[in-house]
Amino acid sequence: MSITLVSNPYLDETSAKIRAKPVPWEGYQRAGLITSEELSLIKKVERQPRAKIESLHASDGPTILESQDDFVQLKATQILTVLLSSEKSPLQPQQLRPFLNTLALFVVNPSPNKRDIAVQCLEAILSRPECRQAVWANASLVGGLVDILRHNPTPQMSYQVGFCLWLLTFEQDVAEQIQKRFDIIPLLVDVAQGAAKEKVIRVIVATFRNLVSKAPQANLPAMLVAQLLPFAKNLSGRKWTDEDIVEDIQFLRDELSARFESLTTYDEYRSELLSGHLSWTPVHESDLFWKENATRLNDNDYELLKILIRLLNESNDPTVLAVASHDIGQYVKHYERGKKILTDLGGKTRVMELMSHPNPDVRYQALISVQRLCHAFVATDEGSSKSLAKKSATPLSI
Repeated sequence: MSITLVSNPYLDETSAKIRAKPVPWEGYQRAGLITSEELSLIKKVERQPRAKIESLHASDGPTILESQDDFVQLKATQILTVLLSSEKSPLQPQQLRPFLNTLALFVVNPSPNKRDIAVQCLEAILSRPECRQAVWANASLVGGLVDILRHNPTPQMSYQVGFCLWLLTFEQDVAEQIQKRFDIIPLLVDVAQGAAKEKVIRVIVATFRNLVSKAPQANLPAMLVAQLLPFAKNLSGRKWTDEDIVEDIQFLRDELSARFESLTTYDEYRSELLSGHLSWTPVHESDLFWKENATRLNDNDYELLKILIRLLNESNDPTVLAVASHDIGQYVKHYERGKKILTDLGGKTRVMELMSHPNPDVRYQALISVQRLCHAFVATDEGSSKSLAKKSATPLSI
């Protein structure tokens, strides 16, 4: 297998310069540029046959990776990737762990060379199931990959990261958990919508196909809220050069249409809550909806009510906080006994705290909900309450 499996201009050019002339390793050691241990390791591999070098990398690979020299780290990573990819026997977690820990540091490094090499290395090894499991077990590595997509990467990098995520989602446990842990569905929709290259859209659609096929219950709520079905319908009307993307888009469109067609308004509301991406969809402000469905927040040991309270406690998005506060108010307005339940679950305390939130909409919705919780809400006072809530960051006395 060729070393060009992982290629980077900086790495290739530096490697060529080093190979073009003999290196006085003993002189470097005497000058203190390398340690005696490093010199010994270099002597073990210098001008040795491939079989012996591969054996040494298997036993001493981590020691190469621990070098403080950028080039040595990158070159060692490149070589180890080739060896790991070509290994015929299953790789053990202990063999992969130091290597993957290094890649995890590379993907969050400000150096574009390190990020580039890390992603290429992952592309090369993720075809192996044991590598997919080992990578998934390294949360900082997967999180680093996802974070690359959040910072407007180049089309090529978007494709490469998308390719890694696609390979990961062939694992059942990854398909079941990746949305919950990393919230990737709305992110991938955003990347695909802004993509100019067909290959970026192709790999993201293929990832969605894996998520729908392998773990629909875990992923459909977020897909509904992220408006994936309208996007898939839009994609199906475009011209494509790759037959695979046409098939995947058709699968996604048909599967989502079939699954979403029978959803009730309450199902859509539940999907939105489960996704964590609340927005001002019509259902929130429909009095009829709340009159008919407020008590359903109590189902399954208050599952949806607890999600609302969790969002109030954990979200930093002002829209999510405002909508969740509003929904709490609607719940107690239409279900009187819900006031004690909310208090017992800690929801009342959190809503009161949000009356001093910097965002005026959050303050206003929190104020209205607290008034309803404390029996002080008067419909005719809503206009003046809104004005006061938007002007002041100080909680009102109740």
